[in-house]
Amino acid sequence: PTLSVVCPTRHPGPLVARCLEPLRVLADEIIIGADDRVGADDLAWYATVATELVRFEYEGENRHWPWLATRAHGDWLLLVDGDETPSQALLDVLPVQLARREVRELSVPVHWLFGGPDRGRESQASQRYDA
Repeated sequence: PTLSVVCPTRHPGPLVARCLEPLRVLADEIIIGADDRVGADDLAWYATVATELVRFEYEGENRHWPWLATRAHGDWLLLVDGDETPSQALLDVLPVQLARREVRELSVPVHWLFGGPDRGRESQASQRYDA
């Protein structure tokens, strides 16, 4: 199975490159969607990890997700934000889970660290992995 990573972002270029770099060995393509507020310096950083870099006009939060998903060609689609760092546990389990024929969808918990431990929260996941 093939994996497409799709990342819409306007986060700082060095952060995006650092977050996506570990996925390069697993992904058949990394598509970064940069909204029209992103400057040339950050675009240059994005290009260091992207197999495809596309621009879009910012029209509000998450309105671009469906359009970006249509750009992907993989059997599997991993949607990540530009500030989401994959854990080693996720990197280890991803190839195994993607190869399972009976699996149609995977949910991965997201741990929010911004603002300190009293503000952290975890998303609900239908299939849990300590990622």
